[in-house]
Amino acid sequence: GMFHDLSSGKTTRPVMFPGRLSPLRTGLSSSPDGSLLVVSHDVGLLTVWKTADLISNPAPEPIQALGGILLSFSSSGFSSDGSRLLGCSPGPEAIKIWETVSYHDLLTLTVEDATPRGARLSPDGHYLAARDGGRVFLWRAASWDEIQQAENLEKQRLATP
Repeated sequence: GMFHDLSSGKTTRPVMFPGRLSPLRTGLSSSPDGSLLVVSHDVGLLTVWKTADLISNPAPEPIQALGGILLSFSSSGFSSDGSRLLGCSPGPEAIKIWETVSYHDLLTLTVEDATPRGARLSPDGHYLAARDGGRVFLWRAASWDEIQQAENLEKQRLATP
């Protein structure tokens, strides 16, 4: 791939993804602040890169490689605050969500009798939508605040003898 400086209109050097990852890109997504780039690969892998490293480093390395599915990731995306990363696959593990500090796997959703090709989180984080041809699947999720409150209660419960 190539990076283009939109302010100057100039093209920077080509970006080469190292090793076996190079020819296997199936999609790209950027974090809301533009600091991260996620590359979807057709080997059941998402790689997370610092955008600055891709621009300035001649031999960049991903900061994270995420998997856990049988088929390829067809799309990926971030929550509007950048705290969650979503990967969508047309396989049995249709949608995976990770948090973006330690990249801990938070959730895997399955969709029976469907092959989702794209998924997105709503800006408020309350809904997740996935598409399969002419069908749309919609999940309502607890807000990030509700999830945090539940996690805090669980921590308190575990800390109490």
